[in-house]
Amino acid sequence: MQMKKYVICLCCLLLLTLLTKARNTQAAESPDAAEGFAKMQEMAERGNADAQYLIGMFYGSGGTLTGPPDTYKAAEWFYKTAEQRYSQAQYMLGFAHLAGASVIRDKQ
Repeated sequence: MQMKKYVICLCCLLLLTLLTKARNTQAAESPDAAEGFAKMQEMAERGNADAQYLIGMFYGSGGTLTGPPDTYKAAEWFYKTAEQRYSQAQYMLGFAHLAGASVIRDKQ
């Protein structure tokens, strides 16, 4: 049963990554995409939870704006957002812990 949940979670993450990557590619073709991403990152650094979550999603999926997927940076942004009780970030961070992606796995 535990393995079934793990496989389902991995399939969902893969689907989310593919959908987000397609969206990022289309959005990055806009000349204003880099400017918008920079503004969103600035807002995230000032503590805006919505911007932090979106930055985490961008880093997790990769794309023209952020380069290849960087799950460590994504987990950092999700952690900052989860501390503000942002439920979607708490879910993504929990999923990262479950999958052992970008977090240190506790063998106990």
